[in-house]
Amino acid sequence: MENKSGVTTKIWLDPWIPGQADFKPIVRSDVLLLQNEATVDSLLLTNPLRWNIPLLGSWFEPGTVRNILKIHLPASPSDDRWVWTLSHSGSYSVKIAYHSLNSAAIIAPSLSPLSSANWNKIWQLKVHARFQLLLWKSLWNMLPTRGMGLLVGLLWS
Repeated sequence: MENKSGVTTKIWLDPWIPGQADFKPIVRSDVLLLQNEATVDSLLLTNPLRWNIPLLGSWFEPGTVRNILKIHLPASPSDDRWVWTLSHSGSYSVKIAYHSLNSAAIIAPSLSPLSSANWNKIWQLKVHARFQLLLWKSLWNMLPTRGMGLLVGLLWS
């Protein structure tokens, strides 16, 4: 979330703080009352627009406060907007998501059922792409079966 005014961004429900693990604030352990509907604009002072540092310090852990203070406040408020943090433009693309997942090495090479040389042979086969995908899914045990559906909580009739 990119805060421009904070009017539509919920403090406790929306991911809005860069630098936080899940972009959400960590509340101080001695804070008892949280208003779910409170918005980020309630953390701001006006004339000039700035963060209410005493309020931030009373609600949030110091690391969260530091990350909030790094958020640039615009000279004049405008609408908040959702941004894709993995791209420079803030726009989502499948290409960027794919490269991000690959660079994160979600699947360790040692867990692959085949070596990379054998995978290359599969992708170079002169067969229909659907057959290659079927082969890939079967080797990774990813075919949609009744047992797999029950495993992920789906029921097929």
